[in-house]
Amino acid sequence: MIGLVGMGVLRHKNSEDNASGMVATIAAAAIVLAALLVFILQNGERVTVQFFTVQGTLPLALAMLFAAVAAALVVALVGSARVLRRTRRK
Repeated sequence: MIGLVGMGVLRHKNSEDNASGMVATIAAAAIVLAALLVFILQNGERVTVQFFTVQGTLPLALAMLFAAVAAALVVALVGSARVLRRTRRK
Protein backbone atom coordinates (compact mmCIF):
# COMPACT_ATOMS: atom_id res chain seq x y z
CA MET A 1 0.00 0.00 0.00
CA ILE A 2 1.31 3.44 -0.89
CA GLY A 3 0.76 6.39 1.46
CA LEU A 4 1.71 10.06 1.28
CA VAL A 5 4.32 11.12 3.81
CA GLY A 6 5.49 14.65 4.55
CA MET A 7 5.39 17.05 1.64
CA GLY A 8 4.15 14.74 -1.10
CA VAL A 9 6.94 12.18 -0.80
CA LEU A 10 5.71 8.63 -1.40
CA ARG A 11 6.92 5.56 0.43
CA HIS A 12 5.79 1.98 0.73
CA LYS A 13 3.83 1.16 3.90
CA ASN A 14 4.53 -2.30 5.23
CA SER A 15 2.70 -4.43 7.77
CA GLU A 16 5.00 -3.24 10.59
CA ASP A 17 3.70 0.33 10.11
CA ASN A 18 0.12 -0.93 10.26
CA ALA A 19 0.79 -3.03 13.37
CA SER A 20 2.52 -0.19 15.21
CA GLY A 21 -0.32 2.15 14.29
CA MET A 22 -2.83 -0.33 15.65
CA VAL A 23 -0.86 -0.73 18.89
CA ALA A 24 -0.72 3.05 19.31
CA THR A 25 -4.46 3.33 18.70
CA ILE A 26 -5.24 0.60 21.22
CA ALA A 27 -2.92 2.20 23.79
CA ALA A 28 -4.58 5.61 23.32
CA ALA A 29 -8.03 4.04 23.64
CA ALA A 30 -6.98 2.23 26.82
CA ILE A 31 -5.73 5.50 28.35
CA VAL A 32 -8.98 7.30 27.48
CA LEU A 33 -11.01 4.41 28.86
CA ALA A 34 -9.02 4.41 32.10
CA ALA A 35 -9.49 8.16 32.49
CA LEU A 36 -13.23 7.80 31.85
CA LEU A 37 -13.45 5.03 34.45
CA VAL A 38 -11.67 7.20 37.04
CA PHE A 39 -14.02 10.08 36.22
CA ILE A 40 -17.09 7.89 36.67
CA LEU A 41 -15.84 6.46 39.96
CA GLN A 42 -14.99 9.90 41.37
CA ASN A 43 -18.31 11.49 40.34
CA GLY A 44 -20.84 8.93 41.52
CA GLU A 45 -22.86 11.21 43.80
CA ARG A 46 -26.44 11.73 42.74
CA VAL A 47 -27.58 15.14 41.53
CA THR A 48 -30.97 16.59 40.70
CA VAL A 49 -31.39 17.45 37.03
CA GLN A 50 -34.18 19.63 35.63
CA PHE A 51 -35.03 20.04 31.97
CA PHE A 52 -38.06 22.25 31.39
CA THR A 53 -40.74 20.49 33.47
CA VAL A 54 -38.99 17.12 33.81
CA GLN A 55 -37.00 16.54 36.98
CA GLY A 56 -35.01 13.55 38.21
CA THR A 57 -31.93 12.41 40.06
CA LEU A 58 -29.04 10.52 38.55
CA PRO A 59 -25.28 10.15 39.08
CA LEU A 60 -23.27 13.24 38.15
CA ALA A 61 -21.07 11.31 35.70
CA LEU A 62 -24.13 10.02 33.86
CA ALA A 63 -25.65 13.51 33.68
CA MET A 64 -22.41 14.87 32.22
CA LEU A 65 -22.22 11.98 29.76
CA PHE A 66 -25.76 12.73 28.56
CA ALA A 67 -24.82 16.41 28.14
CA ALA A 68 -21.69 15.49 26.14
CA VAL A 69 -23.66 13.14 23.87
CA ALA A 70 -26.31 15.80 23.30
CA ALA A 71 -23.62 18.35 22.42
CA ALA A 72 -21.98 15.90 20.01
CA LEU A 73 -25.33 15.33 18.31
CA VAL A 74 -25.87 19.08 17.90
CA VAL A 75 -22.37 19.48 16.42
CA ALA A 76 -22.96 16.55 14.04
CA LEU A 77 -26.32 17.99 12.96
CA VAL A 78 -24.86 21.43 12.27
CA GLY A 79 -21.88 19.88 10.44
CA SER A 80 -24.16 17.71 8.32
CA ALA A 81 -26.32 20.68 7.38
CA ARG A 82 -23.22 22.63 6.36
CA VAL A 83 -21.91 19.77 4.21
CA LEU A 84 -25.31 19.34 2.55
CA ARG A 85 -25.49 23.05 1.79
CA ARG A 86 -22.00 23.01 0.26
CA THR A 87 -22.70 19.96 -1.92
CA ARG A 88 -25.97 21.41 -3.20
CA ARG A 89 -24.23 24.63 -4.15
CA LYS A 90 -21.85 22.87 -6.55
